Amino acid sequence: MKLTDTRLGQLQIHAPDGHLFALNRVAEQVAVTGQPEISRDNLKRMG
Repeated sequence: MKLTDTRLGQLQIHAPDGHLFALNRVAEQVAVTGQPEISRDNLKRMG
């Protein structure tokens, strides 16, 4: 099963008092881009 952005927001989490609620009620999803991997050769960064 693939976890899409929509399904992630619907993920049920437990509150301290035990009731369940959707993650998107308390958190905002933000897409972050960046370098996925840093390649190195002899401890030197490869570009």
